[in-house]
Amino acid sequence: MSRCQTATPRASRAIALMGLLTLLVTPAAGCADAPGSGGAGGSEATTSAPPARVEISVTDGATDVAADSVITVRVAGGRLDTVSIASADGKRTVAGAVGPDQVWSSTGRLVPTTTYRVTATTRSDGGAQTTNTATFTTRAPGKTVGYTVTPDGWTVGAGMPIQVNFDAPIPKDARAGIEKQLTVASAPAQPGGWGWTSDVTLMYRPQNYWAAGTTIDVSAPLAGTKVGPNAYLMEDNGAKLTIGVQRILRVDLAKHTMTDTENGKLVRSFLISGGRPGERFETRGGTKVVTDKFDKIVMDSSTFGINKGDPDYYKTPVNYAMRLTDSGEFLHSAPWSVGQQGYANVSHGCINMAPGDALWLFNRIQSGDVVETTGSNYPLPPGEAGIPVWLYTWPQWQAMSAVPPPATPTTSPPSAAATAKATSSVS
Repeated sequence: MSRCQTATPRASRAIALMGLLTLLVTPAAGCADAPGSGGAGGSEATTSAPPARVEISVTDGATDVAADSVITVRVAGGRLDTVSIASADGKRTVAGAVGPDQVWSSTGRLVPTTTYRVTATTRSDGGAQTTNTATFTTRAPGKTVGYTVTPDGWTVGAGMPIQVNFDAPIPKDARAGIEKQLTVASAPAQPGGWGWTSDVTLMYRPQNYWAAGTTIDVSAPLAGTKVGPNAYLMEDNGAKLTIGVQRILRVDLAKHTMTDTENGKLVRSFLISGGRPGERFETRGGTKVVTDKFDKIVMDSSTFGINKGDPDYYKTPVNYAMRLTDSGEFLHSAPWSVGQQGYANVSHGCINMAPGDALWLFNRIQSGDVVETTGSNYPLPPGEAGIPVWLYTWPQWQAMSAVPPPATPTTSPPSAAATAKATSSVS
């Protein structure tokens, strides 16, 4: 029998078989780290799953992406782990969420003329993780609208609203979106609301006058907000302010008096003279707000239509003038009417005070102090006020917002039996 035909004992054949198995398994060991290899422990090897396929809705390197675009990320053959969009400088991020269709869509705003990077991390069906990126730049706006938030850094009176003033009219369909992005944090907390007093002015007032010592932080991150065809706000602004003394001046035109109440305490009373009776000069009624003060000013009636040649024309220097309305009402020193102060209304619409009284008040007054005026036959029109927010009741003010106020829970009327019981208990 030749050597190659020699019979092999049973034990030797077992060893040879094990060697053959070793040869068969050894090549698979080199693929152990491949996704879907079947893992360790001698389990049956499987075919490796391909990486997940990712589709980002913007082309990598695009430079003319509309700022109102919605960026989407889709995945096939796997799942999304994370998606992020951030500006190239890292200062802005864009929020988003996965919808029922398992597609991630951006929900935050893109800002024009900004470069962004999309980063999508996925995991294949076999467990392999892959990161895909795309960079794009948004196109420049056709028009930029600026805005300011005031007062900022001031200590003001209890009637001062927060004011957002825009450089151009804001369309009605853009106003609610603006309001929803604004936040007002006050300490102590006080209810309040926004209202549009014109197409370029948005104001926030508390339901009641601000409490003395309140601190207020306003956030207005409006960059990227669309306010017209290819027109955008491009800034993130805000303001911080403090309420000083809660000063309420109460003018009674019928009694020719004014009182100063500070933080709920009556501090001083004054004799005054208001505007002479009649539509032309009578001081207007309503709640006004001090907006400015001047130690010396020249009052010229031609600024509101009474010109030279009119018997009522005047051009008079005055001291200690505190502005109440855009239409020209002031509190001010009037030595020429001291004899009528406390007895008659003889001015052209301002509140006349004795020089000493005017100086005392001038040294204490703050922008934002409240002046409640009663006893007039003519209410102040909001368009003439400058700050009109207190000419409205709270429900009227809420109606000036572009965002409907939250519904107030209704209370069921008492039952007839309960009413009868309550009536019978009155003695």
